[in-house]
Amino acid sequence: MDSVEEWLESLGLIELAGCFRRNDIDRSVLPHLSDADLEKIGVSLGHRRKILHAITRLDATLQADLDLPGSDGSARTAQQLLTVLVCRMTDADVLASRLDPERARALARDVQLTCGGVIRAYNGFLARLLEDGLIAFFGYPEVEQDDAERAVRAALEICAGVETLEATAGAPVTVRIGIASGLVEVGISASEACVRAHTLRAQTPELAARLQRLADPGGIVISSATRALAGAGFELRDLGYCEVRNLAP
Repeated sequence: MDSVEEWLESLGLIELAGCFRRNDIDRSVLPHLSDADLEKIGVSLGHRRKILHAITRLDATLQADLDLPGSDGSARTAQQLLTVLVCRMTDADVLASRLDPERARALARDVQLTCGGVIRAYNGFLARLLEDGLIAFFGYPEVEQDDAERAVRAALEICAGVETLEATAGAPVTVRIGIASGLVEVGISASEACVRAHTLRAQTPELAARLQRLADPGGIVISSATRALAGAGFELRDLGYCEVRNLAP
């Protein structure tokens, strides 16, 4: 979509185009909108939910709109320090079996909305939506000194926020989160930085995914590199030595 008007039209909300124009909301502003922002400019609750869910998907598919490295011969690659957060619902299949299909889809959307809003609030980048969660990068497109700290704080807020969805599901709702930090190869094109498709198969994202599987329901497991980068502002429990084999090259 080339304009906010076209994007709103694709959502069946073209009547909001004038409101967005009056408030100077263009494509660059969309990823930073919050529920409070939309309420302030007079958008109804139902339309706010629809817009925020669409923004979450817009974030996750953003790289498809960029020029992928190698497409014009002007690309180069560089090693960039990223902190990767992998979040997935606990026992998503069990929850889905207790709900009718529409309610199960609604719950997954609510979890993604909760997670996506927190990720954006902490200046993270939604790299991919999963059926039962998401993958986010901190330190992309630009590395900041507090990337790891923001990732951990975001994870804590996500865990707390998702637990408030319990009444919606009629059963406890929790997530497991894994966080890892390390060098990841990213592509730099002539127009804009973008993450290569194979980034999600690299060691750091794969380690974050493995750590996510080690987490307790409602828990967070971080790598030793993330712990060193995040600083001393957290109460942590040492899980001891955990060997992770056969990481992606």
